[in-house]
Amino acid sequence: MTIKDTDRLTKLMALRLECLSGIRDLSIKQRELIEVGEIGQLLRLLSAKQRLLLRMGDADQQLKPFLTQDPEQRPWRNKEDRGRCAKMADLCDLLLKQVMEQERQCEELLSKRRDGVARQLHELGVRKSTHDAYSRQDSESLNMLDLSTD
Repeated sequence: MTIKDTDRLTKLMALRLECLSGIRDLSIKQRELIEVGEIGQLLRLLSAKQRLLLRMGDADQQLKPFLTQDPEQRPWRNKEDRGRCAKMADLCDLLLKQVMEQERQCEELLSKRRDGVARQLHELGVRKSTHDAYSRQDSESLNMLDLSTD
């Protein structure tokens, strides 16, 4: 391991942090869009979020070799660089927890909206069935000719 490797590690951690910050911000906006039912905007937001997730996945792949190394054995340019990289790693962990919580909340909101729509569709179906039954009954009675005399 060389200083060049730890420089690369620092750049990858900065990229991961940038991606997670963006994902967290989009997750907050995602929740707002779900709450107001803006599906078109939500789909565009999810597309942007997917791009960030792919970038972060790429960074994570490049970070894999560093996971097997002993952090104490890495050569750093100075203590500040090491501290900055450690701080970014801690921030990434915090952001990841926030994103996971936001995702859980969004999933819960979407489930509630889905259940509400299902209820509305069911009620609409019941109303239509009732309406159709009365419509048939009315049309059947109109087709009958009463020839009885009083």
